[in-house]
Amino acid sequence: MSNISYDWIVLGVAAILFAVLSFLKRKKNAGFTTRVLLATVFGIILGIAFKGHTDYVGAVGSIWSNAITALAVPLLLFSIISSITNLGESIRLKNIGAKTVFFLLLNTATASLLTLILAQAFQLGRGFHYTLPSDYKQHDVPAVLDTIVNLFPHNIAIVLQLFQETSPRSLPDWELTSACPDAQAYGRCCWRCSLSMRKG
Repeated sequence: MSNISYDWIVLGVAAILFAVLSFLKRKKNAGFTTRVLLATVFGIILGIAFKGHTDYVGAVGSIWSNAITALAVPLLLFSIISSITNLGESIRLKNIGAKTVFFLLLNTATASLLTLILAQAFQLGRGFHYTLPSDYKQHDVPAVLDTIVNLFPHNIAIVLQLFQETSPRSLPDWELTSACPDAQAYGRCCWRCSLSMRKG
């Protein structure tokens, strides 16, 4: 039997397993967590049993994932718009906005503090030696105020768009190092540089 035939068989088995999960939802009232765990087990068994013959199943999974990602961004955007329009009172909107900014800054400060504490506790980087290339040019690190300003984009739609696009980490090295001053230090670009790269 050819590899293509095996791929079709695996796709058929996957369809049957999806039907089983659908049956459990409709007839047995199985919870979402239960179905997710069962789907994970089914996927592991299917991958082990038919190793090397899951191309068609992978294609269907990629299409499904892309469709969900494409729907998530507009749904999130319209949910935000709907929530804001339903608030009614401007005072309530101010309170929510103030709390959002407060918790955003608190989360950023907590993450930074934990990073510094853990880095000092485990002595990360001790004993590591790296020789810089001769043509290396040191880039300026953004100031603290610039970093804080960049936390707040001027257009929420741009940020939502970036969530469904390719991560900056997957871009070629030359794009990273030439687009953002922090790319060499952190291996990724800020959302402004990511957007400019994609537009360019």
